[in-house]
Amino acid sequence: MAHVRILFLNGRNGKPITNTNVNVSSTVYRTDSKGYIKMDVSPNANIVANPWGGFARSCNADGMPAHYDVQAIITTGISESNACGKPNMQAHPGELIVAYRKETFVEWLKSFKDFG
Repeated sequence: MAHVRILFLNGRNGKPITNTNVNVSSTVYRTDSKGYIKMDVSPNANIVANPWGGFARSCNADGMPAHYDVQAIITTGISESNACGKPNMQAHPGELIVAYRKETFVEWLKSFKDFG
């Protein structure tokens, strides 16, 4: 198993998303006071990380949660691009940094249309 840290940031202001439940590959974690979770995962796995509590839109280029290669996270670290505002942070080996923003009311309404 590999030890991985994931930092969840508010893509608009660059601040950590703290004390919030997050879903990482179908397992629920809670971010700490600095926006991190720590987990042990197989080095051969891919993970998907997304927060709850209104932070529903990824700030990467396509706005959707991405799959991350754990081996790449361990080796070099991954800092997801942030198209929402604040500059990107540089990840360290063993660290994944993702940025999300709150969903607008119109986006939230449209998400229900997709289920109809």
